Amino acid sequence: MKAHRKIIFRLAIAYGKIITRLHVFLSRIKLYCLFPTISRSSHTTLDWRTSLRYPGNIEIGKRCIIGAGVSIGAMSKVTIGDLVRISANVFIETATLNFPNPLPYKHKSSPITIEEGVWLCANSTVIGGVTIGKYSVITPGSVVRENIPPYSIVFPSNFEIHESKKLKAYFEQAAQNSDIGTIDKTHP
Repeated sequence: MKAHRKIIFRLAIAYGKIITRLHVFLSRIKLYCLFPTISRSSHTTLDWRTSLRYPGNIEIGKRCIIGAGVSIGAMSKVTIGDLVRISANVFIETATLNFPNPLPYKHKSSPITIEEGVWLCANSTVIGGVTIGKYSVITPGSVVRENIPPYSIVFPSNFEIHESKKLKAYFEQAAQNSDIGTIDKTHP
């Protein structure tokens, strides 16, 4: 009986490793096929379940992580800076309908810029025509409809923006004391 349990346990571990490697493989294929300018040394990760519309209008920086279920609609240009973290189920859309005009409504689009070190938490939404300043945090469930200054934290309740001097000081000190937040351009 114990021998059977050991065999089943080892098979389950092997199966888990195979599935994990398959996910990584599919993610890399999607990333390198859609963005041929991204090199392996960029250390950017794109989950294979990410939905990308108009990938030719998307620029992704180095050391970015784009999670599962993320949807990026890039009818206009979407620029994602270095060290950006985009959590699960984030919705980024440059296009919308032009409602003031009579029916049928036409599409309009505006670019989106996500600067260095931004963290878009799960289930947040970014609407076209905005710039999110560096090292800002967009908390879960937030809808970004206006520009966000650097080093800010955005909360979903009544769309509160808190500029954090402590957050700014923390990142500036971390950048001075270590290589966190910097990208080694000589690293292969």
